[in-house]
Amino acid sequence: MYQKLPQTDNVTNKPPSNFNFFFSFFPRCSGGTIFGPQDPLLGSHVQSLCDALDIPHIESRVDMEPEMKEFSINLHPSPKIVGSAIRDLIHYLNWTKVAILYEEDMSLISLQELIRPPVPRDLQVIFRKTSVDTFRDTLKDIRSRGIFSLVVDTRPQNLPHLLQAVLQVQMNDYKYYYHFTTFDLETYNLEDFKYNFVNMTSFRMTDNDQYLVRQALKDMEKFQPVGQHILNRTNIIKVKPALMFDSVYALAEGLHSLQQGMDLRPANVSCEEEVPWTDGSSLFNYINS
Repeated sequence: MYQKLPQTDNVTNKPPSNFNFFFSFFPRCSGGTIFGPQDPLLGSHVQSLCDALDIPHIESRVDMEPEMKEFSINLHPSPKIVGSAIRDLIHYLNWTKVAILYEEDMSLISLQELIRPPVPRDLQVIFRKTSVDTFRDTLKDIRSRGIFSLVVDTRPQNLPHLLQAVLQVQMNDYKYYYHFTTFDLETYNLEDFKYNFVNMTSFRMTDNDQYLVRQALKDMEKFQPVGQHILNRTNIIKVKPALMFDSVYALAEGLHSLQQGMDLRPANVSCEEEVPWTDGSSLFNYINS
């Protein structure tokens, strides 16, 4: 069911620099589809090349650039959509005082939707930049202000440290409500919060009740080496591999639809000559349909 697509190449090594990556990979390649990368800067460069050569580009990363790309399909929700969803949640829960905890300045691009006009008159929002070393101090400051509703945007690897800080400052009872911007909250160890009635929510991008999702999880379990777990202990697939799975699935569907009416003609494309791939736009339209 999940065989490698014909005429595909895997680029899994980490390039020492952007220049070396483009020099070794993009001088000449057969027409096809490029997945990724996750790096924002490198992703923009790859997208520019795909636009120039009419090569479909499937991404699954947070893109801070709001404008549409000609040959790009990004399966990850845009920061504006995520920010609007959080804003709707705050309105639904009738929060009047909200603290926004964030670690990276780029987080403000999506979180700025929370204060975009019109802002309800009775809503007070404060932003606090924090880090692993200041988690407890930041939480104490929020508690001293009488704020019980928090939106948390931290680096994935630092979220366990923040959860530990919540326990240490005893902000883990029924009065507090935390919304986490991560889509992988269920994969973290929340056992310590199970019985004290603290409110914790996050948005989920995968539906584990769907048949295709359950089947994909079973197949991943079959292919994992002994002692190495593709899935985490919760048996829930994380967002990044889930979006990559959807990206490959979208390409497979597009190729299948395209080949029903025409023969795909792979061709060498080059950054030196900038001659677009003849069938690139057709394949992109089928993937995007």
